[in-house]
Amino acid sequence: MRRRVFLGMAIQIWSQLTGINIMMYYIVYILESAGIRNVLLASSAQYIINVAMTIPAILWVDKWGRRPSLLVGAVSMAFWLFLIGGLLKAYSEPNPIPNPPTTWIVVDHPAVSRAILAGSCITVGSFAISWGPVSWIYQAEVVPLHVRARSVALSTASNWAFNFVRFIHKFVNSCQRCQQPKVPRRLPFGTLQSLPVPERSWTSLSMHNGPYRYLMGTTPFSWWLID
Repeated sequence: MRRRVFLGMAIQIWSQLTGINIMMYYIVYILESAGIRNVLLASSAQYIINVAMTIPAILWVDKWGRRPSLLVGAVSMAFWLFLIGGLLKAYSEPNPIPNPPTTWIVVDHPAVSRAILAGSCITVGSFAISWGPVSWIYQAEVVPLHVRARSVALSTASNWAFNFVRFIHKFVNSCQRCQQPKVPRRLPFGTLQSLPVPERSWTSLSMHNGPYRYLMGTTPFSWWLID
């Protein structure tokens, strides 16, 4: 029974570690780095895809099977995320604007910009049809009724806990290392980082407009790549 409960928790944890949060929370910055002009419209289309692609999963996940859906979704997301990261690394250049929200941008490569936009939409669609709904379905199906409530509660708590850990991981590390000035740099597979010198105050840190710019990654598990 403990193994089944842990399985439900593990699926919820890995649904947070697939890289989807980067593509959902920071898609505006990714599209800005890709050179997309109307980033709000493009990001809105991605959220619509996220909702629309959940419907086929609800209708046909029983026919497809849980495990095949998770495997196909993971492979598809990995491919498109690495493609996005590779394009950003190969075609981006330093942003000439002082203190920008994105330190590397794609300039005069419209085909690359469209490819990154398409890859981000397909990534979200792959998640919405596989890991998104299946992680919530599976956690309730693998345990008997008399422990289902507690098992689902633990699985859901694991989901939100790793959502929080993914966010706070870099936030805390950057605060601990903010004594020295940082320069913009580009990490492997297109992972982007911009860390201007923060003020020495927790209250002065701002994720969007303040002296601290949060990391932006475009690879699966990209937050593990930050040293």
